[in-house]
Amino acid sequence: MDHKYTDIPDGDYFAIDAVNQSLLKQVLRSPAHARTYLENPPEPTAAMRLGTAVHLAVLEPDQFKRGVVIEPTINRRTKEGRLQYQAFLKQATGKTVITKEQAATCVQVGHAVTRHQSAMSLLHSGDKELAYRWEDPATGLMCKAKCDVSGGEEKIVVDLKTTRDASTTEFPRSCAKFLYHLQAAFYLRGVSGLPTGVDAYKDGWRFYIVAVETSAPHSTAVYKLDARSIIEGDKLVDRSMRAWAEAKLLGVFPGYDDEVVSLGLPAWALTEHEEENIDA
Repeated sequence: MDHKYTDIPDGDYFAIDAVNQSLLKQVLRSPAHARTYLENPPEPTAAMRLGTAVHLAVLEPDQFKRGVVIEPTINRRTKEGRLQYQAFLKQATGKTVITKEQAATCVQVGHAVTRHQSAMSLLHSGDKELAYRWEDPATGLMCKAKCDVSGGEEKIVVDLKTTRDASTTEFPRSCAKFLYHLQAAFYLRGVSGLPTGVDAYKDGWRFYIVAVETSAPHSTAVYKLDARSIIEGDKLVDRSMRAWAEAKLLGVFPGYDDEVVSLGLPAWALTEHEEENIDA
């Protein structure tokens, strides 16, 4: 591992020119989407702003007071109201803006997490908000990651996630949809200093997710990603790293394939026991 940063401001971390897990997810869609993501970062959604605020409220309460501002009640349908709101946004530059309802949610989520013994144990088992930078041995690309909690004697990486449904039936779907297994394999590489997430897993490192629901009663669950999840995550990381390295080397950032692709409906949309084949 080349570098590990402690107490690095978010602005300095964002300025580090390196691949992160968010970029890798965009590359899997296409290098063209990844380049657009870098050149024109999307505005945070309401859900993303809430997630950021919850992270600060739970992990860095002192930073929450300095980095989060509550949106005032302003009638933006009037000219005066729009001017007042623009002035507010100017003063709030660099901070996370949330509504009063979201602020209340942050407090309630914080209380829910503190009542979950396993979650609190994990969140206090390592260093908070450490940033890592390393070189990918296969492509030579510089990589970076900032972990909610990492290190410690237990060799852990912990990520706090807000979610609509943290149940054992629905949250695995979220993991697959949002590629949390890619993030896990990528973070394990950076924290352990080993070439792959699987290598880190074999060395005793584990990736945990503390999932807390954003709606009452704000139930909290803790998940440890298994070996198969890390294997699949590694495959995605490697595929994305190779595609991005090639795109940067050639200066060509392709979108979707030029060829015509045969499209089939997903299994759930097909008529049960339908055996007709009009191509025959």
